Amino acid sequence: MSNAPDLLAILGLWGAIALDTIAQYVVIAGGFHLLAGILARGAWSHRKIQRRVPSRKLVWREFQYSLRSCLVFAVVGVACVLLKRAGLSKEYDRVADHGWPYLFLSTYLMFAIHDVWHYALHRLCHEVPFLYRNVHKTHHTFATPTPWSADAFHPLDALVNISFLPLFALLLPVHAVVLKAYLVLAVVLNTLGHSGYELMPKGLTRHWLLRYLNTATAHDLHHQKVHANYGLYTNILDRLLGTYHPATAATYERLTDGGAAGAVGANEEITA
Repeated sequence: MSNAPDLLAILGLWGAIALDTIAQYVVIAGGFHLLAGILARGAWSHRKIQRRVPSRKLVWREFQYSLRSCLVFAVVGVACVLLKRAGLSKEYDRVADHGWPYLFLSTYLMFAIHDVWHYALHRLCHEVPFLYRNVHKTHHTFATPTPWSADAFHPLDALVNISFLPLFALLLPVHAVVLKAYLVLAVVLNTLGHSGYELMPKGLTRHWLLRYLNTATAHDLHHQKVHANYGLYTNILDRLLGTYHPATAATYERLTDGGAAGAVGANEEITA
């Protein structure tokens, strides 16, 4: 019985983190959903990447799968808290402990290392048939992604995606605020990639530096073509390792130049 309060406390912590994670998902995905609706009727309607539209049934499934992922994310959130309390994590609360220069350096390192981590594991999930068929294919049920599909993963896929954060905090010092801000920004960028609209500025793919940033077009093509564009924040590894889809830049330019919308598909509704 002595362990009952501890178990109840952990369950309470998980519930609080789960509610926070779900609220964050609903607010961010809902915001992009509303924006997409506005764009569909406005001057940027040509920036819709695909002309086909998923059915309400598919969008509802995206929502359900994403809620399930939020519950998995909350388990990892509990692990982060417990590791910090046990003194095993390098997460810290005072900037003075490591200084401002390191705070900015650690933020950059999180993005850079996460980009490599994601590319490696994402490509592995595509190239190992067992992993794709039994785990990652769940996410690719949605060939025409919407903002609600951002977290629509198989539970194991969700666990692999979120496990980067506690592993980083176990290995390198990271400020608690940076960790939280990074998590929110990562969700925003991931949702942007699944938004179904290209919101980045014209000319980005022709810029000497900015062309290495990933775009919604790039990730949307990944959902369409499956075996290309594995990158998360950048397309650097895709370019270096030959997995950058050759139609990415041309599709981006057509969408942002005001040409005919849609990389594939007519105006049909996708039902399955």
